[in-house]
Amino acid sequence: MTKSNAVNHQPTFAVAAYEKGRTYRGVKQFDCGDKVINDYVKSNLKRDGERDNKKLFVLLNPQKDDEFVGFVSVHLYMLGKEAVPAEAFIYSLPKAVAVVKISMIAVTKQYQGDGWGRQLLKVALEHALEVAQVANDIKGVCLDAKAEVIDFYKRYRFTLVEEVPDENGTCLMFLPMSELLTLEDKRKRLEQREAS
Repeated sequence: MTKSNAVNHQPTFAVAAYEKGRTYRGVKQFDCGDKVINDYVKSNLKRDGERDNKKLFVLLNPQKDDEFVGFVSVHLYMLGKEAVPAEAFIYSLPKAVAVVKISMIAVTKQYQGDGWGRQLLKVALEHALEVAQVANDIKGVCLDAKAEVIDFYKRYRFTLVEEVPDENGTCLMFLPMSELLTLEDKRKRLEQREAS
């Protein structure tokens, strides 16, 4: 369990892997402002958390009996090579490539804009790095972003693959694993410098 403190003196929340068999307080009241995600949380989050084909991380408020205030869902995914930016690789790719997909990320409206989405994204990217150490054929991380959050993901070096939103109003974005590894290496070097 990772504890983190966001900006503006917000409460200290805990980010933890979803615990199978646990009932999270606040799930039925969860409201991030997106009907699709709200319905998913209320109807399917527990079922997906019990499965082995998805990894869920939850954001909990320990000051309110570990109230559920956010989550991120990550799983392996096969992406058609036409969806991978050509400049991301120097060699030809097979027809489909293995990636880690961030399928949903959300924080309840009360705590949006306080840095918790960034914390959940960080946990998802750290998980992608762990998966890539075991399954070295993982080529990157992808996600479907709504128009209002595309710039947020661009700050983390995701590139827009689809300019036109799909039927869900989202556009596919991609981050090559090589880029993520480079960013992680820079982060580690910076931490070492700050520690010395």
